[in-house]
Amino acid sequence: MKTTWGRFFRRIAATCAMGAAGSLAWSSAMCYAQTAFDSATDPVYNVGWSAGQNAGTGFGPWNFDGSGASAVHEIVPTGGGEPNGNQLDRAWGLGSTMGTEVSRAGRTITGGLNAGQTISTTIDTFSDPGFSGVFIVRLNAGGESICYGGVGCTTGGAVSERLAVFQFDFGDIDIEIGDGDGDDNTGLDLTESDEGMRIDITINPGDMYDVTLTPFDGSPAFSQSGPLKAGGPIDYIEFLNFSNNVTNRSEFFISEISIVPEPSSAALLVGAGLGALSLVGRRRKEA
Repeated sequence: MKTTWGRFFRRIAATCAMGAAGSLAWSSAMCYAQTAFDSATDPVYNVGWSAGQNAGTGFGPWNFDGSGASAVHEIVPTGGGEPNGNQLDRAWGLGSTMGTEVSRAGRTITGGLNAGQTISTTIDTFSDPGFSGVFIVRLNAGGESICYGGVGCTTGGAVSERLAVFQFDFGDIDIEIGDGDGDDNTGLDLTESDEGMRIDITINPGDMYDVTLTPFDGSPAFSQSGPLKAGGPIDYIEFLNFSNNVTNRSEFFISEISIVPEPSSAALLVGAGLGALSLVGRRRKEA
């Protein structure tokens, strides 16, 4: 029977989902090529976005602890939200009905984020003209979001920020990256981008990282390498939105998050998976 690429990738999905007998080598190689993934387009979110939902793979349930009483967590279609708001695919949306409270969402990372892995997310934001807002994407150690005073929002225990990508949109301040050397200006402004942005963060040995910010409006990408902030193993990703105006709102949109090995490791794993699949198919034919 002729093998098509469509059938090939359906076999990948089926094997990863079911752990089919006789495919251990295939499963361990191919399924590892993407260690974690979730998207707001998953059918689980057809009914909305709420704490405790756990679609996708490789992440823990969504945690909204530390959000204000008027915080909004919603599913936003493309073009939804405020006028010219979400320009991504369907997205998770963070906001506030009062406009002056923090809205948080985060998830644990199963097995932690290790050296050689890249975590990626696609984001967009909206602020009313002449209005100030804040968005933060940060990688934490301690398994929860960080509240005021630097304590965990869930337990009140020890938690630390290892790396942050953020924009305090007060007076046209650009996106900054907070790492072990301080805060660095990227020269990019997400509030002026019409189409959102992709963030790719690779963790390197020795508590180092690489980050690339790629705007979807055609603006040049920004890349930087540096040291992580001091702390324990990265095991949590947190998203935060805040606005400082009662009548106007800012909104923060996230359409997907994923974790993959660095490219050379992924290529080796895929190669191993292809070899394993070929071997299984040959044995079945001989039988």
